[in-house]
Amino acid sequence: MTKRILAATALALSLLAVWFFAGRREPVAAKVATAPVPARTVATKPAVAPAVQPEIPVIAPAENMHIMLRDLRAAFRFGKFRQKALREILGELSEAEVLAALQETFGAEGDNDITHVLLEHLASVDAPATLAFAREHRFGTSPPWWMSVIGGLKNPRQVLPELMNLPVGDARTSFLAYATGRWATTEPDAALDYAVQRAPIEAQQAAINNSLLFAARTDPAHAFDLARVIAPEFSDAHLLASIATDWAANNYAQAQEKIRSLPDGTEKQSALAGLVAVTISRDLPGAFAMIPELKDQAARSEFYMQATRYWLRQDGAAARTWLSGTTELSAEQKTAVLQERPSPVL
Repeated sequence: MTKRILAATALALSLLAVWFFAGRREPVAAKVATAPVPARTVATKPAVAPAVQPEIPVIAPAENMHIMLRDLRAAFRFGKFRQKALREILGELSEAEVLAALQETFGAEGDNDITHVLLEHLASVDAPATLAFAREHRFGTSPPWWMSVIGGLKNPRQVLPELMNLPVGDARTSFLAYATGRWATTEPDAALDYAVQRAPIEAQQAAINNSLLFAARTDPAHAFDLARVIAPEFSDAHLLASIATDWAANNYAQAQEKIRSLPDGTEKQSALAGLVAVTISRDLPGAFAMIPELKDQAARSEFYMQATRYWLRQDGAAARTWLSGTTELSAEQKTAVLQERPSPVL
């Protein structure tokens, strides 16, 4: 199946390449005829003026894009492969051409996948034009065009006033949270301040969570400290664990050192749970040694079950021996672990 998909993708891209390099026309200035070269006195034949090159007709962006979109639809069905093919050539299109393509696809439900890609690209190269297009076409909450706009903007902060004009509801909350999160990848403190101080109340928690989780992608240590500062009043109970998990997955030693240095309490317990989740796949004996440090019985049981499932894939006999003798798991939990079909270790 994978080979067939790759072959189809290569074929379609080659078709698009044929359109781009052969079918697409650019303006070419006509060559001006030059005056005849005066004949020398010894010449017996008269000089002939060179032929004038005919001007190649210019195809407007709308027509260019209509041809491209026609070929794209013919080569791909609706979905991610068509989006991937379009992304391959977007860098070669002018902004006028992208706008022309948007004018053709916008509002056609069968082209929604194409429209999302065009909007995201346009937002990345011309934010004012994208926002003007959104106002002109009165973007609402469905389809979620704003997600593509936010995903392309280099400065997602600028879209927040537009989003505040949308009706209150889950969709607006999702848009605001996504914009705040993407903002936090470059300005975590400012984005978090907006989430805490100015985000509408119904979107506040989602905006806080996203700002911290997105900030953790670029600076997990700073995001972890920010989460600790606001945790008592605003932070989701599982947020610190999520940040700790992502941090440990990318820099285990740094995350472990920080978490181990925390004073005993709720924060450390939450962060430790995130560390255990990563330790299971990195250092199984270390995970079994760490799990007893968790004070919550339900959390301990869940991690023991996860660790045992992982152990069963590595050494089934040893895992079953431990499982039969442990008092950390109930009979029902042990049965559940053993009944799950272990996948092979790759």
